[in-house]
Order: sequence, then structure tokens, then C-alpha cells
Amino acid sequence: MNKKEKILAGGFVDRIGNQEANVTYFINNKKKHNEVQLIKNYSEAIKIALKMLCSPKYGIINTIHEIDAVGHRVVHGGEQFTKSMLINEKVFQKIKDNIHLAPLHNPSNIKGIESSLFFIPFARQIAVFDTAFHQTMESHAYIGLPEKVKFSKKMTFSVY
Repeated sequence: MNKKEKILAGGFVDRIGNQEANVTYFINNKKKHNEVQLIKNYSEAIKIALKMLCSPKYGIINTIHEIDAVGHRVVHGGEQFTKSMLINEKVFQKIKDNIHLAPLHNPSNIKGIESSLFFIPFARQIAVFDTAFHQTMESHAYIGLPEKVKFSKKMTFSVY
């Protein structure tokens, strides 16, 4: 982002499918709205986000038709994607084909894309791949540990 650009609004919906899902919405990096509620699925989460963006009280746009593009973070794009991609049928199918590479993340990413395509079909949908970023890293940055490291049976080792 250059110095002339600024984030107008942002937020997140987490714990989707839970009685205590959390909706947080920011305007100019200041929290304007936070609520805990039942959000059954990704379609409901997208509807809530769109409602916040168009809200007379909190919104920054008048109608969803002002949305030109939607960016979707996709965890695993495999080796096919080395940069962000405009989502078309072929790209969407390849994202689905890569579910086995990120079974905890890609299905959720797909649900978000499907919901966004349903509610905002006129907007360009762009997939931004974590793996595209990681492909630009040198091996010493992503390998981390030497291959011959041995761990004690008592040691717990987690990678996040």
C-alpha cells in the first residue's frame, strides 16, 4: 500500500458455526462494532460483512454494487499458483483439487469464495495464495531445521 492509500474499513468473522461466533468491524483502524452471535455458515458471515459495509451507522458504501473486487486468502495453491489469480472456473477447480494439501483450510476458503460469488457475482474475485508468497522464499527461510536433527522422545515440537 502506498502512502496515498488507506484502509477505510476492515474486520473479521470468526468461530463460524459456533453459538459464540465473533463479528468485529473497524473503520479507520478503530473498532466500531463487536458482537457475539450464532453464525451458522459462511453465507451468513458474508451477509453480515456486507450488511456492516452498507450500514447507515457503520458503513462506508451505500450499496454492495460499489464493490469492484473481493480478495480471498487461500492457504494452499499447490505449485500451480505463483501469484494472485483472478478466480474463474479453471482456477476455482484447481483450488478444489488442492484440498488434500490443506484439508483444514482450503475447504473453508472455498466456502468463502462460493458465498462471495453468490452474493457479489458482479465483483472480480481474486485468490491470494499463501503458497505463492512462500514460493518466493529461499530454502533456508522455509526449511528452518537441518534435516539430521534428532529429537528426544520427551520433547514436544509444534509447527504453526
